[in-house]
Amino acid sequence: MWKYKDSPVGRRVWSRIAAAPIWVPPESTPPKVVLAKNRKGGYEVNYHDTGPSYASAYGLVAAYHRKFYRSPDGEIQLGGDEGIRTHGSVDYMSIMRRHSHGCHRMHNHIAVRLMSFVLEHRPHTRYGHQPMVFKREFEFEEQMYLMEFDQGGYNFLLEEPLPVEVVIGRVRGQLKEPVEYPLPRFDKEVGAYVMPDGSWVTIDRFGAMTPRIKPFEFDAPLEGPELDPSLEQPTVGVPPSAPEEPSPVSEPSASGEPSGVTTPTTAPAAIPVNISVVPVAPPTASP
Repeated sequence: MWKYKDSPVGRRVWSRIAAAPIWVPPESTPPKVVLAKNRKGGYEVNYHDTGPSYASAYGLVAAYHRKFYRSPDGEIQLGGDEGIRTHGSVDYMSIMRRHSHGCHRMHNHIAVRLMSFVLEHRPHTRYGHQPMVFKREFEFEEQMYLMEFDQGGYNFLLEEPLPVEVVIGRVRGQLKEPVEYPLPRFDKEVGAYVMPDGSWVTIDRFGAMTPRIKPFEFDAPLEGPELDPSLEQPTVGVPPSAPEEPSPVSEPSASGEPSGVTTPTTAPAAIPVNISVVPVAPPTASP
């Protein structure tokens, strides 16, 4: 189920920028979201979505938002991580038109240009790939799967965190208030939005859900009606019997007729023929 998550407004800082970042799914992520079908018809861990990949959840590059406070001497001290990122995305058609998890999504090429500009004008240190040991086992359809990472994205640490301010955005659509109730995810296998109880719904652009009738499922094999064994068995599918061959004509008998041949006793019916003469008038001469 999708649930509304606001992006906290206010001042934050970027302390690091990661190229080819890794998205680590939270514990609440359903197993089916991080799995993909393979060519054998089964499932496997979908590392294409976790990254590193141009089509991953974080795209090609990401900047990490952090809370902060200033010490008495004016130095910026990093605070907690709220899980908010400014990152690229390959889902170009959804930018500014669809939901996110609170992150600020940009087209991949725009995110690369922005982060390249920051690194060109801000002192930073190349930290390299972030070492990490991550393993998670989960079960789906009575099968166990293992997701593991041995390193994160390629990190650039800013020597002085870059202050950013998240402001209240402009609501450009007709829906002015957030949808407070959870919305079901789209199930690609059945081609519908599926509720937790298995029912199908249709969701419009304003978040309104309408029940949808599921197609008839042929779970049980169709069986024909039982036949009374006392009735005659049907002959469907039985090949037709070969035509009887005419009995051979034997030698003529003493009367001059071949034996075994029945002579008709009645004359054949006459076919009436109209032989009346139809008079034809001679053509008249033209005046």
